[in-house]
Amino acid sequence: MTNMELDLDGLFLSNTSLDYGDYTHKEEGDPDSATVFLPFLCSLALIIGLPGLALLLTLLVRKRRHWSVMDIFALHLAVADGLMLGTLPFWAAQAVRPSGWTFGTPFCKISGAVFHEALDGAGQLPVSMAPLPAPLHP
Repeated sequence: MTNMELDLDGLFLSNTSLDYGDYTHKEEGDPDSATVFLPFLCSLALIIGLPGLALLLTLLVRKRRHWSVMDIFALHLAVADGLMLGTLPFWAAQAVRPSGWTFGTPFCKISGAVFHEALDGAGQLPVSMAPLPAPLHP
């Protein structure tokens, strides 16, 4: 039988604890940068995004007789942006509340899925539309 001794070469000799002397406990109601900055950023995106989205959709509706490939591309991006903008108020409300999400688990899953699908759709749309003009304009 072989000897199963293990030499750790003093691994546990320098085992020191971390010093938490300067740690201060923060109550749940104390605002931090995320509870201030994230709702501000979401509100700013909503204030800028909704009029821009409305302007784009208005222009596309007025030009609906002769839609080019770029018009369809812009429409798809507008739909993805609208879905993402629709979920922003809920994420801002989550950041403000110390208890987190208060709208229930099913709505959390639905809004998260809508946000991520819109994000994925907006990111994959340019890749899927890139080979499209080649057969149209030989």
